[in-house]
Amino acid sequence: MRLASLTLGLTLAGCSGGEGSGEVAEGDTRPLPEGTPEGAFPVRVDDSGRLLADGTNVSAWPPTQADLGGNGHRALDLALADVTGDTVVFVLPGPTTFQDAEPLLRSAASAGLRSQWLSTSAAGPAVGPVEQPALLTDTAGLRVVGARPHLVLAVTQRGGAHWVEGLVAFEALALPEGGGEPVALKASELPSAVDCAVVFAADPALAAACQDGLDPDSPDLPDLTVGTSAGCLVPLADAEGELQAWPEALAANLQQLDLSGWGTPVAALEPGVSLTAASQLLAGFQAAGSTLPVLAGTQGLQSDEAPPPCATGAPTAQELAHTGAHWLGRASREAAARERAARAREARIAMAEASREEALEVPPYEAEITEVEITGGPSRGTARTVLDAAWDSLDACFRNGARVGASGTVRLDVDIHPDGRVKKVRVVEATPGMEATSACLRGRTRRVRFPDSGEASLLSYEVRLLSL
Repeated sequence: MRLASLTLGLTLAGCSGGEGSGEVAEGDTRPLPEGTPEGAFPVRVDDSGRLLADGTNVSAWPPTQADLGGNGHRALDLALADVTGDTVVFVLPGPTTFQDAEPLLRSAASAGLRSQWLSTSAAGPAVGPVEQPALLTDTAGLRVVGARPHLVLAVTQRGGAHWVEGLVAFEALALPEGGGEPVALKASELPSAVDCAVVFAADPALAAACQDGLDPDSPDLPDLTVGTSAGCLVPLADAEGELQAWPEALAANLQQLDLSGWGTPVAALEPGVSLTAASQLLAGFQAAGSTLPVLAGTQGLQSDEAPPPCATGAPTAQELAHTGAHWLGRASREAAARERAARAREARIAMAEASREEALEVPPYEAEITEVEITGGPSRGTARTVLDAAWDSLDACFRNGARVGASGTVRLDVDIHPDGRVKKVRVVEATPGMEATSACLRGRTRRVRFPDSGEASLLSYEVRLLSL
């Protein structure tokens, strides 16, 4: 199995779906599984094949394609809309596949129930918490300082048999502006290309490995695998009952591995993998006293029809550091390609706007920047020079305003990162009738790039438009 074939995001099909009856299920008085935290919100399937949210009928089980969409499971989205707290326990039939369970996990996480516990029978103990990570939406201001490994347990199911491969994946480590705990970034979340010489200034060999990853002609490095001196992290399970041996075996093997400094592990599950298999993996981590892995699906089925030979032992620290630096170079190259694509897209939009504006007659108007103030970062004169250089872009907002006869002033506050990128733009004041112009100025100011000053700054500037 190639690590590149794993997709550690939860992908769902979006389509129209129905809702549950919303009726309270009669007789649903079964106690929650042993180990369930106090206050956990229960989501379970009853003996009649109904999905219940705190005893209320949500929909039939298992889900159909029509049930999927929204944040995961449409009817469950509605049932969880007003739930408070952050903990949920899922009590589902053991044969449930991860493909069926995954939408429920996604719906709960979207509702703020990110501390998730799993049980595959009403009598079985709950295993958790599985902390579903929040979606990272703002990577501005993060400074990449290196890469670290995390363990991936890739679980495959074929004809009733389950097996597990131990693989190594990597994530970037970044520090927030102003300090704080490091933030882990997937390759797709890297905000911009990194300077390998800066990130690995203390180790020229790692800087070279990173630079090699940036080179599109350099070959990919082989996947790193993880095993023990005896081989597999867990034994092959030819039948559902043999999965019961996984927790003890995995706990013993995890205690042999030195995973200090590694990121949160991931259990990458094929769609057909049973929830029992996932629960037994979680129980193994729990028994070892280790951080429980994030549960994630893989896109499509793998090509392996039989379990490959298990790795013996784990990569050395030197192998991890070298491969991680090379991975960061590869991820940086992808980030640079995304930046180029974004700039090209902005250029196409600007050209389309310019063509549209040329086709419209613009009445006479006067526009100017009347005031510029800045705290921290570049000087006032430098900031004014940057705004003057961006005038052609800003002037498009004034031309549009003049077409509708707008006149007045707009004041904007601009938060600027130490590297000169605009973090946020706020319209502080706007004359009535200037709303469209101010919205346009806000968007175009976000595209402005200021010099790298090494410190955060706050720019405040005012413009005036007079339609004649």
